[in-house]
This record gives sequence, structure tokens and C-alpha cells, in this order.
Amino acid sequence: MKKRIVYTTCILFLAAAAFAVGQLKHIGISQNGSLLIPTGQLISPAGDHVEVNDRPLGMVVSPDGGTVFVSTGSNFAPRAVHLIDLGSRSVKQTIPVGDSFVGIALNKEGTTLYVGGGSNNDVKIFQKQANGTFAADGSVTIAGGAPSGLALSPDESKLYVALNMRNSIAVVDVKTRTFTEIAVGTYPYTVVVSPDGRHVYVSNWGGRRPGPNDKTDGMSPVIVDPRTGIAASGTVSVIDTQLARVEAEIDVGLHPSALALGPHGSRLFVANANSDTVSIVDTSSNRVVNAIPVS
Repeated sequence: MKKRIVYTTCILFLAAAAFAVGQLKHIGISQNGSLLIPTGQLISPAGDHVEVNDRPLGMVVSPDGGTVFVSTGSNFAPRAVHLIDLGSRSVKQTIPVGDSFVGIALNKEGTTLYVGGGSNNDVKIFQKQANGTFAADGSVTIAGGAPSGLALSPDESKLYVALNMRNSIAVVDVKTRTFTEIAVGTYPYTVVVSPDGRHVYVSNWGGRRPGPNDKTDGMSPVIVDPRTGIAASGTVSVIDTQLARVEAEIDVGLHPSALALGPHGSRLFVANANSDTVSIVDTSSNRVVNAIPVS
């Protein structure tokens, strides 16, 4: 009787295993167009897709709306800037860049492209050629800076660059290609400039700088929760561009990353990667007026 029970159990187990194998889904795109990502989540992207190198992080659209420039930050494929023709939905040029991160900006004429060089510690500059392609036109070296997000001033005389590893921003004179620095919070991620050019907003991935009584992990200048060891602060630095100094620091969610200003600059939207929220900031008072959870 016991042997019969064991045999029956084995048969049921093997049948269940065979069914599970038959139901096994592989990471990547399925026949119905849905995508299984390594975290086990199934997503169904909308719209047309154009394949580029892994981790497309920074994007900017040309003034005529015909081209989108995409910088990639892959750890598994060469990092590049892709120029995508929006009419044909195809890549029309790929520019190898050595290293890059999220930063990418284009002037109003669509002729000069700036790319943050990440661990190359530079800002790469590209110029539009007569045939419509872009070619390298030098760079601005910032030792130990790991340049990340960047943005041009409204008059395009200055380029503001988040220096991720120097805990500062660089103010680059685009004509002389020299720069000065302004200290901000820890591990700044990206920047946006107000429409009038009077203020620059900087998302500080690591939050505010630790004080003498703040807990850190002893290696990085990041305030951590003593119970969990994860970052406990996220801030946005507000820079007065005329005085070249921080005039305010706004507490937002954890790991603030992408920034966007409303059409008139009265609202700043902050994507908080570790809180899964978007903070909405009133720029006239530098106060958070709402935090929207996202999933």
C-alpha cells in the first residue's frame, strides 16, 4: 500500500513538473509582443519600437521634431549616441562615445550636441556636418567629475552639468570651454534651468550633505537609515545663477533623478526612484505641494 502511494505521488510530481516546463516563459519579447523582464514583470509596450543599445537613458528631440538623440549607458554593449529619424522610425547614425550616462543636450539650432561622459570625466561635444551627420568636436575635461545630466542656459552661453562624483555642478562657458563649480548635495544626477535662466534645479541622488550627527555607512557621504543602511535623504538644490550659489535645498523623496519644469516654470516635477513618487514643487516658494505615488 505504501509503495502504491509513493508511486502515485511520484507520477503526480512528474506531471506537475512537465506542466511547469510547458508553461515556462523566457525573458525577452514573446510572440504576442509583450516583454518579460528579469524581475518577472510582464509589460506590454505601446507604439512603435526602435532598437538601440542597452539602457537608453538620455533623450532630446531636434528643434524641427524630425530626430531624437538617444544616449545609452549599457554595461553590456558599447555606449553610444543614436540618431533616430522619427519619420521612418529608424536609426540613421550611431556615434560611439566611450562612456556616457544620462546627460544630453542640443542647442536651439540643432547643430551642437553635448553628452555627459560619465567615467570618461568629460563633456563630449559634437557638431552637425553638411551631410546632416554629427562628428566629434572636442570635449571639456572635468577630472573625477563623472558628468551626468546637463542643460543649456536660455541664451546658450552656459552649460550646467551635474558632476556626480564631485558633489557639485559645473558651469561651463560654451565659448571658452572653461568651467567653474558650485557645491550642491551628494551624487547630483541631473539639472534643469528655469525659463528666465535665473535658477538651476539639481536632483541630488544621495540627498543633503551629512552633518556631524548624521549616520553614514562610513564610506560614502550619504545619510542612511541606521536600521536599514539605505539612503534616508533626497533633495533638490536650487541655484541662484546670478549669485552662483545654492539659495535653497528642498526635501523630496528618496533617490530623486529625472526633473521637468512646467511650461511657465511655476512647477517642478521630481521623479523619486526609490520612493516611487513624483514630487511637485512650487518654484515660487521652493516647497513641495504634492507627492504622487507611481507604480
